[in-house]
Amino acid sequence: MLQTKEILDAALQLPDKERELLVDELAASLHSGFASTEIEQAWASEIGRRSAEIDTGTAVLRDWDEVRDEILADLRDRP
Repeated sequence: MLQTKEILDAALQLPDKERELLVDELAASLHSGFASTEIEQAWASEIGRRSAEIDTGTAVLRDWDEVRDEILADLRDRP
């Protein structure tokens, strides 16, 4: 029987589309009932929209260091 590490190593060798399908299938098998199908579809749609914005160059991207510093400053300023 294959070990998890062997399966992961093999999966990482797959083309992008096949890895995407694998991730979708694995995630579906773990469905916890937390989110309804409608919520899951809405998130998938939002992720697709954001990904498309990045691909077309229309997304406004920010450096993690800048965002982290803003978050930390906001937390320091809270009572």
